[in-house]
Amino acid sequence: MRIVCFSDSHGNALVLPKIVLSQTNADAFVFLGDGEREFDELRERFPDKIMRAVRGNCDWGSEKPLVDMLVINRKRIFFAHGHSFNIKMGTADFVKEAKYNKADIALFGHTHIAMIDYTENLHIMNPGSPAQPRQGNASYGFIDITDAGIFSRIVII
Repeated sequence: MRIVCFSDSHGNALVLPKIVLSQTNADAFVFLGDGEREFDELRERFPDKIMRAVRGNCDWGSEKPLVDMLVINRKRIFFAHGHSFNIKMGTADFVKEAKYNKADIALFGHTHIAMIDYTENLHIMNPGSPAQPRQGNASYGFIDITDAGIFSRIVII
């Protein structure tokens, strides 16, 4: 099972469809906020795909949740934009909440900086930003859940 995640498109309506079209074998797509309009357009364009989203700090007036959980292949995926956990100051509060929710995987955005980590039996990923990266290149991420384990990767675009 493949879960593609992306965040922080900030008005770039072209980049998200390119990601979906490059990952046609993905089972689910998770948007981590700050680009709700682009995500909603994406959901309309690809109605047959599993797509979930949370709101970011720039998604004013959004009714999407701040945090959400998705269960795929018995693995719990906790996700949030990250601003409500002061993620720019570190991941401790976010990890604590993910662990409280018994997550196996935790996804966040907000910093526009891609990263992958593994701590306390928790796979953590920030996919960066496909539109406005703050460090390095534009990117998104994916997680493969297999019989052999959980594998994460950042994709440079």
